[in-house]
Amino acid sequence: MPSSRLVGGPRVWRLRRDEEGHREYRVTHLVEMDSKFDGPALALQAPGLPRPGAFWSFGNDKDLWAWCLWTADVEPHEVPEGEPVQFFAVEQVFSSRPPGRCQDFKVDDPLLEPAKISGSFVREKEEATHDRHGDPILTSSLEMIRGSQVEFDTARPTVRIERNVARLNLGQLASMINTVNARPLWGLGPRRVKLANASWEQKFHGRCYRYFTLVLEFEVNFKTFDRDVLDEGTKVLRGEWNNDTGNWDLVQAGGRDPDPLNPRDFIRFVDRNNNPCRVVLDGRGLPAGAATVSRRLPDCPAFGPAVPEAWVLNVTPRPTVGLAGVLQLCQHCDEFGGNFTLEHTAGCVWDGETFDQLGIHNCGWGGAAHWHLYVDQFSNELRLEIFGSTARWSLDLDLADPLGPNNLALDTADPACDWPFFVTVTPKVVTTAVRSIHVEKYEESNFLLLGVPAVLR
Repeated sequence: MPSSRLVGGPRVWRLRRDEEGHREYRVTHLVEMDSKFDGPALALQAPGLPRPGAFWSFGNDKDLWAWCLWTADVEPHEVPEGEPVQFFAVEQVFSSRPPGRCQDFKVDDPLLEPAKISGSFVREKEEATHDRHGDPILTSSLEMIRGSQVEFDTARPTVRIERNVARLNLGQLASMINTVNARPLWGLGPRRVKLANASWEQKFHGRCYRYFTLVLEFEVNFKTFDRDVLDEGTKVLRGEWNNDTGNWDLVQAGGRDPDPLNPRDFIRFVDRNNNPCRVVLDGRGLPAGAATVSRRLPDCPAFGPAVPEAWVLNVTPRPTVGLAGVLQLCQHCDEFGGNFTLEHTAGCVWDGETFDQLGIHNCGWGGAAHWHLYVDQFSNELRLEIFGSTARWSLDLDLADPLGPNNLALDTADPACDWPFFVTVTPKVVTTAVRSIHVEKYEESNFLLLGVPAVLR
């Protein structure tokens, strides 16, 4: 049973409006107590009193933007000093000014205090490498522009989160400074939120109940905290200018092409006048904008069933469509010996020409055979099929074959067929493009372990 009850409606109410237009209401109710031992704490809990968070509504007087605050004054009502108190006057405050936190519950434990979230924008200078269209900022000689000429203002959003914690894991906190989010956070993708700084303060509550106030400061980059740096330097893959074609021809050493993963295969770059200079590169150690022949680079793997979708077969003239919907280059069926190209999504292109005659030994015939080169619609694998034989030949890029570096070998697992078939190819001349080097410097962390809210509301 309640030990206090409301007596009537508001006894006193008043309104004050400040210079910004915010309204502050004060209302007083009379509360009757059941016992002389009941005090102001019970009076404030009397049924019928407005609860914190409720909007101003008494009779016909309403203000939906003014909310009841936790602020309250409870005083004895017309009682001489020393006499038992039967009535208390309870004054409460309503305000239209936005509160610092929600008014749904009172806080008895500092650890239950809602986090305080704020933010701002920090202005800084940043050297730009690309313009708004994503194109590198270069001189007309394709040199990268550096320094104050390409420094522009940027405004980086910041988020500040303050919350009380029972324990401070300083080691975990230190390991997360200058790291980025590993998972989506606040509606942003990975590597777009960075913990820039953290501060903390030890506090005491009640009878030396110790806790800590932790402040986390985050920076936000809506693109990413990774960087794309223009690929430029003073060295290139071993080669030389071809005065006849104007191409940059790679130069072999020890019977092999230069390897872009081997530092020994790079030389000091010189221009067409043999002057050493800096050069913008194509992401694989070749001068950007210079015609060169494509080679078997690490990002252009051999054709095989593991990644067949990375290769595109183009045939001239257009191949016929045979049984089972396969594309086929036929010999003898259409008397066709055509040209084809194999193009890898990484950029390597190989031109080839089929033979009009095919000689296979120990496979049931000699001399010319009935065959077709096709792309299997189920495996997407480029194959050579010989009519009348159970052998299926799959195409493999084998540039180290004894017959020369410009051969594609068609090998079979059939031990009865001891002669592989070779298709002569020519590396296609391509023009290299300007590329950037992607740099991921910051490590990743799970900021939810610090009690950071997953969504900013």
